[in-house]
Amino acid sequence: MALNNLLRGEINIQAKDRIIVALDVSDIKKAGKLVEKLLPHVGMFKIGLEFVFHSFLVLLASKSNDSAYALRDRRQFFRIFDEVSKNKHCIFMDTKFHDIPNTIVAVAEQISQFGIKMFNVHCLSGSKAMFDTKAKIDQMVNEGVIKASNRPLVIGVTMLTSLSYIDLVEMGIYDEANISDTEELQLMEKRCIESF
Repeated sequence: MALNNLLRGEINIQAKDRIIVALDVSDIKKAGKLVEKLLPHVGMFKIGLEFVFHSFLVLLASKSNDSAYALRDRRQFFRIFDEVSKNKHCIFMDTKFHDIPNTIVAVAEQISQFGIKMFNVHCLSGSKAMFDTKAKIDQMVNEGVIKASNRPLVIGVTMLTSLSYIDLVEMGIYDEANISDTEELQLMEKRCIESF
């Protein structure tokens, strides 16, 4: 099933397949327990910065005095991904990539090969970052590096929900993008839909 079609509502699916569970924990063992418990009941798991960075630090910890702990958590980390992919579930990497285009493209290339089905790019990285990321994934599909059916969905994050009106004014964003101008938003939407 193509994830893009699924998210557009073009494929009839079970209700459980529309549920995304956030693995927003820093404890790999807790994440593993959540996956085991919820795997039959959901369609996707979301991993965010807290989980990704904790896991990364645990993987590096093998050089510390507590290497048995690090090794156990490394096994648990990979077991989580094995369980999810073996059961044909999807992983949404919610890390809001916000960097220069070359870095975002390089990360997108790596995670696409790892089986991540959806990830996001912060739109403030610029349209070049988003278009270059899409072009890289297109290239990977065309060259057979990843199957078209495994093509990750790239979504854009426009604003963080925690930002207030005052935050946007302080950042100078409100003056540059009039978010109440519906014509401006429709033009932006049309450009993105035509491109993606």
